[in-house]
Amino acid sequence: MIPIKPFLSCLLLGIATCALLTGCGDNEPAAEQAAQPETEIHTLADLAGRRAGSLTGSLFRAELEKVQPAVGEYVTFNYNQPMVQALRTGKIDAALADEPIAQVWATYYPDELYVAFTFADDYYSFATRKGDPLNARISAVIKQLEESGELEEFKKKWCKSSDPHRSVTQWNHKKDYDGSAGTIRYATDPSQVPMSYQVNNELKGMDIEVLNRVAYELNMKVEYTRMTFSGLIDALNQGKADLVGGSMSITPERQQKVEFVHPYYKGGMAVLARHSRKKAN
Repeated sequence: MIPIKPFLSCLLLGIATCALLTGCGDNEPAAEQAAQPETEIHTLADLAGRRAGSLTGSLFRAELEKVQPAVGEYVTFNYNQPMVQALRTGKIDAALADEPIAQVWATYYPDELYVAFTFADDYYSFATRKGDPLNARISAVIKQLEESGELEEFKKKWCKSSDPHRSVTQWNHKKDYDGSAGTIRYATDPSQVPMSYQVNNELKGMDIEVLNRVAYELNMKVEYTRMTFSGLIDALNQGKADLVGGSMSITPERQQKVEFVHPYYKGGMAVLARHSRKKAN
């Protein structure tokens, strides 16, 4: 499970980016502070009878129900931004998100939100259609990047740095690169700061860095499509994309539909909660 503290300084640029992407730059106090519970959420037991938000198509609810079946109500959202705003205004009591993403929101609203705990470990990966030979080729490159330590450097760049000028690397060390080996049609949800997000229509994040590096090694180009997380696997199996990802966890349920490449990141599922009115004031 990834430690929480290293992420508290994660992606200051990503936070500002999130404001550009989703309009989350509104720093006004939550409109319904009076509705906040006095008891903060810090353990699984504290979620009993509470309202939890989860992204459509994600597995957060299913995983949480395995360890805490007494959650009072689940509310689904298509994107993180409206879910977080619902948390700030008291419409839900907790938001379920990937740990790096939860940490970004807690950093952006430190007086209102905090990461309560993580409740499951998971591994992030890209998915291909079953039987696609592209899977083995991508996996081989990711394993090489893992062994060389390059994946760890990507993690430091995107999740442990506050460099405001951070951008995806433009690789040029291969003299024979011309992109002639083909194009990877990649679909992702661009609201997954710090893994996959956009600034002025430019995709950034660790996922994008990894994929660009892989494509470069394979002498391929990448064509990007943006869509909601819930539509990614269907788009893949309908032939609208060759590869999908964006903080996508490897799970048995998804493995029945798609084939995952070698994982590039160990992550966790987290509970983002709201400070009590007493503490917030």
